[in-house]
Amino acid sequence: MPVITIARQYGAGGSSVVAIVAERLGANLVDKWLIAEVARRAQLAPESVEAEDEHPSSLLGRLVAAFAPMGVAPGMVWDVPYPDPAYDPRLAVLELTRKVVTEVARGGNAVIVGRGEAAILRERRDAVHVFLYAAEPARVETVMAREAGSEAVARRRMHEMDANRAAYLRQAYGLDRVSQREFPAETTVDAAEPANNQATLQNIRLWDWHALQDTLRQIQEIRTYYDFPDIDIDRYEIDGTNHEVMLAARELNVDKLPESSRNWINDKLIYTHGYGITMNPVNGFTPEGLPTLMLSNMPVQSTVRGLSVTRPEIYFGEMTNTDVYVKTRQKEFNYPQGASNSLTSYEGNGGIVLGGFLRRIALALDRDDLAKLPFSDDVTQDSRLLMRRNLRDRVSALAPFLTYDPDPYIVLGDDGRLSWIMDAFTLSDSYPYSTHYQLDNNSINYMRNSVKVVIDAYDGTTTFYVFDTEDPIIAAYRRIFPSLFKDASAMPPGLRKHVRYPEMLLKLQAEVYGLYHMTDPEAFYNREDLWTVATEVGMSEGGQQVTQAMQPNFVLMKLPGETGEEFVEILPFTPANRNNLIGWIAGRSDGAEYGTSVVYNFPKTKLVDGPLQI
Repeated sequence: MPVITIARQYGAGGSSVVAIVAERLGANLVDKWLIAEVARRAQLAPESVEAEDEHPSSLLGRLVAAFAPMGVAPGMVWDVPYPDPAYDPRLAVLELTRKVVTEVARGGNAVIVGRGEAAILRERRDAVHVFLYAAEPARVETVMAREAGSEAVARRRMHEMDANRAAYLRQAYGLDRVSQREFPAETTVDAAEPANNQATLQNIRLWDWHALQDTLRQIQEIRTYYDFPDIDIDRYEIDGTNHEVMLAARELNVDKLPESSRNWINDKLIYTHGYGITMNPVNGFTPEGLPTLMLSNMPVQSTVRGLSVTRPEIYFGEMTNTDVYVKTRQKEFNYPQGASNSLTSYEGNGGIVLGGFLRRIALALDRDDLAKLPFSDDVTQDSRLLMRRNLRDRVSALAPFLTYDPDPYIVLGDDGRLSWIMDAFTLSDSYPYSTHYQLDNNSINYMRNSVKVVIDAYDGTTTFYVFDTEDPIIAAYRRIFPSLFKDASAMPPGLRKHVRYPEMLLKLQAEVYGLYHMTDPEAFYNREDLWTVATEVGMSEGGQQVTQAMQPNFVLMKLPGETGEEFVEILPFTPANRNNLIGWIAGRSDGAEYGTSVVYNFPKTKLVDGPLQI
């Protein structure tokens, strides 16, 4: 039966700095242990300490009795009512307690009372210690100084506790996978070593994705109802050499059909899919200033040997927001062909077979199509319903417990088929020691990019590949849904070589790293070397110039100190409230280095112009 022992030193107003120590069964629960623990923490002789304790027959006895019928087990957490302060004045300190956390420590059972998200947990071999902060750090420091009899000793303890928190926080956000290297940051031409970095220089991106998107909408949409919702950056092997390229999927937007063409047959049976992709090198221009397209037009034409699209139809994408019926008596519009149109019929096995009349009625009720579907002569029992075709809706329906990067990207496989890859994350707000940060509208303190999701653009087959086997959250979900997830090794090689470091993760890691790159307790406590992501001048939605944080950039380059080029995602840092560069972080995407990051630190004695200074 776990036993709770409480050591406390009261502060002003009934608040406290508390150490709640979980002792193994049989520990001494009287004044002796309480005095000894307070003396140890205050570095005083036990005979010089006076302290009040709560006898087991009161608070301690009641808490133990309350937990006994619950069957204490690992990981169980309860929100319990606060004890009534009127019962005993000394219980006023427990008004600060927000949660009762139950844990079984390795080597011995323990029940811990903590302050919820303000608590810091540290696991020991036979017990778990929880140090509780008061609401204001200054108050904590003052009380600790009183306990220790020395402000210097109290400050040192605060530094040590902050350093311990930082170590756990780095684990929570994956920053323990970040290595650091010194970088001389020379600005001369010779320092770039052009002869040894030709692969980097030949893949410097010159096309801004906004400008490219506008250009493609002018020269490659062909018809008004097509659109390029996004531009993706990736690397492809062309003639035996990796090249950085930009891809765009040509999706069909039924909302752009002429109003006179909007009817059930057109919306549901004929205009069912987008068609093809464009691909161009990141720095290629024609004499007219247009992109050098390697894949373009309809049907898809390739200017590069070994690069072809065998299944260009896009039934599942970022703009496919409606249900459609395929394998019907109506031919589907495939792509425009001069004065006429090329037609096709769906050849895949995706979707739900409509079957007989009763099944059709049930599906019509579910999809809010009762007026048309059951009575259409174009639909047969072999016809199929393609539903949840929007990528985000699809993955969220299959695994709503994961969080998804809002930017899926299109991939051309070795077999010529088109697929989408989405990054999925596990999140938590309960990781011990870790500080909370905002991710969209969520306050989290743990994040892992544990899963890559692949969605076939033609038949909608959706596969979840686990890339982080050390994540305990995804390990639990795999046990619950064993058939939903596959190992990363099962991903086809033609897709595996296109996985990349996720943008959403790097942005949050960069924000956290700006503070927690400091490992010296004194520097961390005084915030002596605080960094922020570099800022640049951009355009607001209203067309006004604004200063905004830089977004991650994907580049194909040879990292300093490495022997070959690789696909990385980079973000630069500046010191807080200054514009000169102080370093940059690179998230790595290729081979055995996938999922790791490296930070290059600039000399603090050298000023390197940042984006706002150029």
